[in-house]
Amino acid sequence: MATLPTIWWRDIPMQVIAKDRREAHKIVLHTRFQVAVDKAAMKAGKKSASDYIEEMRRSARDCGDDLKAEAEAEAQRLEAHYTRAVLARLIEAGGVDSETASREGSSP
Repeated sequence: MATLPTIWWRDIPMQVIAKDRREAHKIVLHTRFQVAVDKAAMKAGKKSASDYIEEMRRSARDCGDDLKAEAEAEAQRLEAHYTRAVLARLIEAGGVDSETASREGSSP
């Protein structure tokens, strides 16, 4: 079964990977996502590499067998959802989406 993990820094997506047992297709999101992560990390006081890495997480779901198409579709969905305005809000909040945190009962 193929899976579609997404790599996040707090609540900012960074990379999509569609994979099965034998192959993988990776897409690094647009550079605006990395810039947002860097700015949010500074806002949150995360200065060392270990501070930065501690906040990374992975979420995954099942996906179809066309790994390239699945990864591209998810990357397009994330890039459409996380507009510059959304990323700016996340930067100001130190990378934490307050709506997600309140639904889950905690922040990352």
